[in-house]
Amino acid sequence: MKTLSYLKQVQMGSPGGGRSRDEPKTTQLTEEQVANITQDKEVKAALGRPIKRIIRDKQDKIILNVGDLITHKAVLRAREIGVLDVLLNSVYRRPSQPSIES
Repeated sequence: MKTLSYLKQVQMGSPGGGRSRDEPKTTQLTEEQVANITQDKEVKAALGRPIKRIIRDKQDKIILNVGDLITHKAVLRAREIGVLDVLLNSVYRRPSQPSIES
């Protein structure tokens, strides 16, 4: 059984939703809706991870400091002041480690 991508599932509707699978859904997602879905996935992936730079608001108050974990509150605050993209680009991701072949 092939698993559909998240966007495809949203476009098609979830199974058991009362619609026939033969009846195609005519509504397409707008670019803004796709961007929102993508951003929501990025936020979910970032939650609980440390930050690698200082994120400040317009009054120069620190929202997150280096090494702080990203929380829902920090995401909401960053979204309110328009720096969510900066926050998402500042997530610390562990560098991939080379595999050791024996």
